[in-house]
Amino acid sequence: MTRGMSFRGRATRVVLIGALSVWAIIAIGPIIWVYYSSFKTNAQIVSNIWALPHPWVLGNWITVLTSAVNSVPFITNIMNTLIVGIPAVIVVILAGSLAGFALARFRFAGAQAFQLFLLLLLPVPQFAVMVPVWSYMHTLGLTNSRLGLFLVYAAFNLALAITLMRGFFSNFPSDILEAALLDGCTEWYAFWRIVVPLSVGPMVTVGILTFSSVWNEFLFAVSLIQDPSKMTVQPALAALSAGATGQLTFGWAQQFSALAITTIIPVILFLVFQNRIFRAVTLQVQN
Repeated sequence: MTRGMSFRGRATRVVLIGALSVWAIIAIGPIIWVYYSSFKTNAQIVSNIWALPHPWVLGNWITVLTSAVNSVPFITNIMNTLIVGIPAVIVVILAGSLAGFALARFRFAGAQAFQLFLLLLLPVPQFAVMVPVWSYMHTLGLTNSRLGLFLVYAAFNLALAITLMRGFFSNFPSDILEAALLDGCTEWYAFWRIVVPLSVGPMVTVGILTFSSVWNEFLFAVSLIQDPSKMTVQPALAALSAGATGQLTFGWAQQFSALAITTIIPVILFLVFQNRIFRAVTLQVQN
């Protein structure tokens, strides 16, 4: 009996490992393919699209970064995304943490309705509200403005941030807070001095999700921004692929390089903070 159970356990483990390996290849394979293809020449790609570069060409990335999309260097579009995205991440983390803590810690009139409202916001597609958002921004004079784009990004990522942080704070050990309050701490002081240092993992997770959302966003960026000098990376990438550089030599190798450049920052962020993200997810599951 024990031997049969042990065999079934080993077989289940082998099947699980095999399934996860296939999933990893499907998920990571295209990214690896894009990266090594960015170091090939156009002739190498046409000759064998799957082969490794031989020799490796390092100039494609420089060509892309120095290319002008509608007379604006592509690196300017990357900087515009960082200018919009970093403040949005900070605002979403701070506001999401404060609102999530309030919803988890306090009982007040309208709390349940507000939580339901947040949940209803999560599945709303961007294109369904693009026209009213553009109308509001136009009325406020914030179209064609990085400030307006920042406000839209912060607003649209706040519902998910509040929901995630509320879930974390609902499982936060109440004994620690009660001990701090008995020692004379106010709720505000306890939040900043006790809760925040113990919540870095979930906050980093919210920050990564928000930054990835901003970095990959296209619809609002292309509808709210018309000035090429203020354009973010995704509309610029689309224009780059459409040949807006005016360079006849901008071929497959440069296309792969542009894709690699636009994915490298989110990938690096995830690799740097992956331990905190995994710990935050594990803590949520255990609780």
